[in-house]
Amino acid sequence: MATRDANLAAPNIRFRQFNSAFLLDHVAGPFDLVWVDGGHLYPEVAWDLAAAHHLCRDGGHVLCDDVIPAADGQRTAYVSPDSYRVLDYFAARTGATLHLFLKRCAFKHAGVPRKRKYIAMLRRELR
Repeated sequence: MATRDANLAAPNIRFRQFNSAFLLDHVAGPFDLVWVDGGHLYPEVAWDLAAAHHLCRDGGHVLCDDVIPAADGQRTAYVSPDSYRVLDYFAARTGATLHLFLKRCAFKHAGVPRKRKYIAMLRRELR
């Protein structure tokens, strides 16, 4: 916790932690970068990503952790393909560019396609 607090102490970082259903009541953008790492199951991930999209400035980026793009991807109490489906929805309907970066390269993490996790980067296009 001390390391996190030290990292967040930089003057150009604003860290806020709220229940994502009420995030837009407490935080106003726009932000250059919004990192989403909350619940990875629907509907929470849809709320988080919709709020992130609205808080991100045009040309800014939304990043999301633990994205599983495989349609038959691993589903647990904590992760699922739901975040990818929501990100793909935004990309298809907004013209945003979606990139996926493999989260871990070790075979035990990335060797089974349905268990591969990615970090997604969605660039909010200029309007």
